Amino acid sequence: MNKVFFVFILFLSISLSEYISAFENNRLFNNINYDSDPLKLLLNSKVEQTFMDLKIPGAIVGVWKGDSDSYIKTFGVSDIVTNTPIRTDDHMRIGSITKTFTGTVLLQLVDENKIKLSDKLSEYFPDFPNGGNITVEMLGKMTSGIYNYSENENFENTLMNNLDTTFNPGELIDIAKAHAPYFPPGEGFHYSNSNTVLLGLIIEKITGNSLTSEIQNRIFTPLGMTNSLFAADTYFPDPKAQGYIYMDSLQLTPTDVTNQDPTWAWAAGAVISTLADVYKYAKKLATGELISNKAQDERLKWGKTFIPETGAWKGEKLNYGFAIADFNGAIGHNGGIPGYNSFMGYLPEQDVTIIVLCNMQDNRAGVGPADYIARMIVEIISKN
Repeated sequence: MNKVFFVFILFLSISLSEYISAFENNRLFNNINYDSDPLKLLLNSKVEQTFMDLKIPGAIVGVWKGDSDSYIKTFGVSDIVTNTPIRTDDHMRIGSITKTFTGTVLLQLVDENKIKLSDKLSEYFPDFPNGGNITVEMLGKMTSGIYNYSENENFENTLMNNLDTTFNPGELIDIAKAHAPYFPPGEGFHYSNSNTVLLGLIIEKITGNSLTSEIQNRIFTPLGMTNSLFAADTYFPDPKAQGYIYMDSLQLTPTDVTNQDPTWAWAAGAVISTLADVYKYAKKLATGELISNKAQDERLKWGKTFIPETGAWKGEKLNYGFAIADFNGAIGHNGGIPGYNSFMGYLPEQDVTIIVLCNMQDNRAGVGPADYIARMIVEIISKN
């Protein structure tokens, strides 16, 4: 689903020798001997080569079999100025993985009988165009047809000219309301950040609390995700991986966009996290441990299968549920936001969790590196 999530082309340029130097400095994690395990040896070889081929600044890769046996590696650098090797505990923006948190809170409210998936959008936003025919379920499954505000040219120009611009959710929804829908409600699929922002606003209307506090109290705190936060401004905790982008395909020196204002993404992409914290969450999300069995069944009722025409998952049959996706059997989500690309997935049949975090979104070829690495890992695990 690369390029469906956010529309910015990102890349980082750094010399091959610097990549190799940084990689060698991060070769082992907890003294794991990859040579003793054929699968880990294969992963090590493939991931290392893929990282080098992508020509990206840095990556953190984690693969877990069950709850203990793991392959965890870092590649490259977190800062191209200091050439600091990337660390497993570096914070990164995880973009649209945020959608799964918003969707999980909404489904918990369904379990608490505070809302129904069949509720109409007009019950919460009476003036929203055609809201009487749009359900909460359609918002979560991206079948509402509502225009994606982040595809608006004026919005893109404003954001990319000043990544410190602050937006409020109402402004984002006003952009969506001003445009015609992609299709009648329930008659198609179009990935739209507007859907998830509306879910976040509905959560706030129902609970009387901020979305930030609901995610913190319902997910972060119970799971011990102490290094995760729903970012509301430019604050970015240390240690962190700097995020870089190429503002256009002709730019030779990348731009550091680490301290951007993420309010433009809000419920759809504002979370900052770490490898360890995402791991605490990934399997529980995919297996439905945070919601009832009934809610999980509804969540995993996949809509129309779609096949990306570009990007890391090009040609692959993908499915989307309620703020969750199926990537060739890996249940989870990916994320892209200027400077960062991420992937989180769980393979139920193999009991394998895969997490990839990169401090860029797309390389110069327009490929999301975390997605590309994840797809390769999914294929290896499925065959072995």
